[in-house]
Amino acid sequence: MLHFAFVCSAAFLIYPVLAFCQPSAHNSPNDDSLFVLTFPADLSTESLALLFVVNPMTRMLFLFFALVPLLSDAAHAIAAQPSKVRISYSSRSNSVTPFWVALQKGFFKEEGLDVELIQVNPRLGAIAVLNGDLDFATTFGTTLRSILQGEFPVKFVFVSVKKSEHSLIVRPEIKDIKGLLSKRFGVATLLGSDQRAGEEMMRAKGFNPSLVKVIQLGDSPVRMQAIRAGIVDVIAIGPPQDLMLKREGYAILAGPQEFEIALPTSGLAATSRMLQENHSWSKGHDARCSRRTNSSLKTSQRQCKL
Repeated sequence: MLHFAFVCSAAFLIYPVLAFCQPSAHNSPNDDSLFVLTFPADLSTESLALLFVVNPMTRMLFLFFALVPLLSDAAHAIAAQPSKVRISYSSRSNSVTPFWVALQKGFFKEEGLDVELIQVNPRLGAIAVLNGDLDFATTFGTTLRSILQGEFPVKFVFVSVKKSEHSLIVRPEIKDIKGLLSKRFGVATLLGSDQRAGEEMMRAKGFNPSLVKVIQLGDSPVRMQAIRAGIVDVIAIGPPQDLMLKREGYAILAGPQEFEIALPTSGLAATSRMLQENHSWSKGHDARCSRRTNSSLKTSQRQCKL
């Protein structure tokens, strides 16, 4: 486009000059040689200067050529601006660690993304994505349940934590799985990832999860404080809170090894509309995430730094 504008501007710039010029006497109608132009003998230096100073078209074109480099630099600066991306997470736990590492280490920035991580209630994350207030939601369990029930036209494009890392933590007075009878089970949100993980571990130990009372509390730090205060008797929680509670004397009745099937806890969910509107970006996103993951897994030195 700039090339076309340059050619047109050059033509308009030359036109007023041609008005003062005349063909050379050496040129004939049948002459194939180059057309030679000569300035009139009476064209003074002052007149030639006025041609460029007074002529409005010439003055405008000079202004155009002066502004083109500035406009070009501005266009490049705008193009270099990173894309703003808003990602929600529901729990301050290990499930969101990959995203915080990518943010703190500049991985997102290297890919031209200005990412903002926002903590949102797991039930509201998918709704915010649908409304366009967020670009992605990382909460897996609650979002997946809504997708399967046909409530939200949202799909997962990436899974960051493919297997639950929850452990079943109980108060010190509970000695075995049978001690959970009629106890209070604290969860982040009803039918969320931690509740599904806790119930799966109970079944693996031969205990019926329907025999506990489920109480909705909040994310990992909130559930951690609730079991300390005796508000609940059992929680399903992941690192680092599970290790912290273990050091404080709380018992671990079951862990990730009890899962017969993988229960993902974190990923990236987006609307089909957003993926279509940003097809070129989303198409290469999985590959970029995979490169980052493989790089971290293969480089032990980098893992230590993280």
